[in-house]
Amino acid sequence: MTRHALDILKSAQEEAAVDPVRGTPAMRLALSWLVMDGVAEAWQATSFWLAATKPPEAPDRPLALYVRQRDMQIYIDRWERVVHDVAGRE
Repeated sequence: MTRHALDILKSAQEEAAVDPVRGTPAMRLALSWLVMDGVAEAWQATSFWLAATKPPEAPDRPLALYVRQRDMQIYIDRWERVVHDVAGRE
């Protein structure tokens, strides 16, 4: 289930590459699952949600788009690392 949740969020990240996406029940469930499973912290899930669904603060500046993408990637990378580390200990 955790792998599927990460796949949903990666897909949302790809869709949000240029423009924000509409938050979906699948995204909300995936983020909730990661928090419940101890992979993500609640504030990280909230930050990912905002990065994916809200327009950049300065859409006319290329850096704002980069920062949005970077923020989403940082969380996905961290969550994948947590999943990998936990799986390695089992």
